Amino acid sequence: GGPAGQATAPPVAKRAGAWAGAPPPAATMSGTPSPKVEKKLSKLRQQEMKQLEKLAAQERKANQKVEKERQAQVKKMDKKLKSKSDSVSGGLVSESTRPPRHEVSFMFERLMDALEFTDAKKREMNGLSIDSKWIFIQQHRTNVKTADGYADLKLTDNPRYFVIKLQSDPSTETFEELSLTLRTADATWYSSFQSLKGLNLLLSVLLLEADKSITLSDAKLEADRKKLTKIIKCLKVFVANEAGLREILHTKDSVNKITLCLASTRGKAKVQVFEILAALCQLGDDAFALVLQSMAYYKHIKQDTMMFSHLVDALRFDKLLDSRVMAMTLINTMVSTPDELDQRLEIRNQFYRLELLKVMEEVRAQPSPPTELLNMFDLFDEDAREDAREDADRFDVVGTRERDVAAIAKFIEQRALHDGV
Repeated sequence: GGPAGQATAPPVAKRAGAWAGAPPPAATMSGTPSPKVEKKLSKLRQQEMKQLEKLAAQERKANQKVEKERQAQVKKMDKKLKSKSDSVSGGLVSESTRPPRHEVSFMFERLMDALEFTDAKKREMNGLSIDSKWIFIQQHRTNVKTADGYADLKLTDNPRYFVIKLQSDPSTETFEELSLTLRTADATWYSSFQSLKGLNLLLSVLLLEADKSITLSDAKLEADRKKLTKIIKCLKVFVANEAGLREILHTKDSVNKITLCLASTRGKAKVQVFEILAALCQLGDDAFALVLQSMAYYKHIKQDTMMFSHLVDALRFDKLLDSRVMAMTLINTMVSTPDELDQRLEIRNQFYRLELLKVMEEVRAQPSPPTELLNMFDLFDEDAREDAREDADRFDVVGTRERDVAAIAKFIEQRALHDGV
């Protein structure tokens, strides 16, 4: 202590000096380990690397052993399956006695799913040769069902099969198979097919094949026309089936795409497109509205000056009589389908503006006009007269109550002029 009344100062300098004079720790002020510590750490790292290398070598050895055992099992199974090939396939399996490789692979994968194989078992089985896979399929062919309820190995019963075929092998045979399947398919099949975007794929192939047919040589054109006809045949079955029609109506741009291919289809294929559109017109207001919408879409894409001009051109210029008859059938169907008189008059007047009456008179003036066309023309005229009477009665036009044909024809002409024909 100091004198009385004075505070004693703490020995700060001494304590600070003690810290300042203390020896440095093992690491320098910059954080670098001392040589002794560095040597020890280096030795530890070397020991750790050796241990990791030893573990990696053990793992490689174990994997090699597993792979060797797997290959031995596959080889054994392969040999076993081949030994049974005579009883299964009547002889050596070859490319001529089994389906194409991609189909066998598809069936094999689905069969393993149906048999609930583990991932490890699937990897093992995938090591089999393509012939052994086919034999294995044959041995397990009966009464195998998948989770979605379809007989998995009867390929044409499975919507997924056709989706894969449309992507990998859009051949004439594929569309022939699809057409046959669609005829007997139920609503669940159609729904599953569309959930896999099957209808979208079918429509895309339709447009692709239709566009291709324009540039093909005559030699290849016939084969491609046959394929195109088969594609459109599938769509006809879609429309004829209630479940299929529902999918058509709920698939965006489906009717637009069907109508658009009229620009590039010829012959029987074009006739079938006309038939599809005529059928759609009569399958309810929604379907009819989509057909009208598709005609406007066609006009927009092809930059036509007026809607329906391609139908009148088909009637005037197509060489195939069936195509001209179906074009006129579609015209009659579109004109007569609406329940509302004003809509019927509006559609008919658009055909008047396209000089349909002139085309009809030119055909009638031919030395031997086709009877089928004349019948279609008569139906058009009859519907026009009936609508004219209804329109005249509605507006109480003098002279039409006697049902005089000349007066009705005059009224049609005046009405058309009034509407801007």
